[in-house]
Amino acid sequence: MPALATPTHAEIGPRPGLPALRPYQVEIARAILGRIADRRGGSISVEVSRQGGKNEVSAQVEL
Repeated sequence: MPALATPTHAEIGPRPGLPALRPYQVEIARAILGRIADRRGGSISVEVSRQGGKNEVSAQVEL
């Protein structure tokens, strides 16, 4: 199985039909995708204020 690279901003950046993530959302997405790419597993806890876009981060990471 080929080694996975740590995701770049372009890989988690704007996609056609999806809203662009804000810088703090990109940081969260990078942390999640980095753990997946490095096969580290574990848990990540994130505290985001109401209306902070946590569901958007989740939706785009799942894609």
